[in-house]
Amino acid sequence: TFFSVFYFFIAFYFKRALVLHYLTELQLESNLEASQKADSILNHSLKNRMADAAGEVEIFLDTYQGPRQQLEKSVASLRQGMKLCQQRQVYLKMMAGNYRPRMLPCDLYNLGTSLASGRRLFRQIFSRTWAKLDTVACEMILENALSNAFKHGCPEDPGVSFTISVDDPDEDSPEFQVVFRVTNRP
Repeated sequence: TFFSVFYFFIAFYFKRALVLHYLTELQLESNLEASQKADSILNHSLKNRMADAAGEVEIFLDTYQGPRQQLEKSVASLRQGMKLCQQRQVYLKMMAGNYRPRMLPCDLYNLGTSLASGRRLFRQIFSRTWAKLDTVACEMILENALSNAFKHGCPEDPGVSFTISVDDPDEDSPEFQVVFRVTNRP
C-alpha cells in the first residue's frame, strides 16, 4: 500500500507537470500569434506614416523656392523605409529558414540608382545590363551594406562608393558574374 500511494503521487506529479507544460505551450503559441499580429499592424502603420510624411514634404517642395537637397534626401529615405516595411514578410521567412529565392530579370542600372537615391555618394557607377537575380535579397543586403558604409565611415565625409559591374561574358556562355561593391574609402 505504501508503494501504491507513492506511485500514485509520482503519477499525479508527472501528469500535473505534463498539463502545465501543455498549458504553457498553448500560452506561448497564443502570445507568439498575438505578437506577430501586433507587429504586422505596427509595420503597416509605420509604412503609412512614412508615406504621409513623404507626401507632405513633396507637397511642400512644390512651392518651396529655397535649398531642396536635404528635403529630397529625406523623401528618398522615407521611401526606402517604406520599401523595407514592405519586405517584412521576407525578413521573417529568411529568419525562419523558409525563404525561397526568386530569380527574376533585373535592370542593374535601375537597381543601383534606386538604392543610391537620397544618398550622397562619392562615386556611383552602375552597369546598364540586365541580369537574372533575386532582387529582394540583393536589395536587402545592399541596403544594409550602404547603411553600414555611411554609419562606420568618416562622419565629415564618409566617401562611400557604390558600383555594380559585370565581368566580360564568355562568348560561348550566356552567363556572367555580377559584382556589387560598396566601400567607404575613396
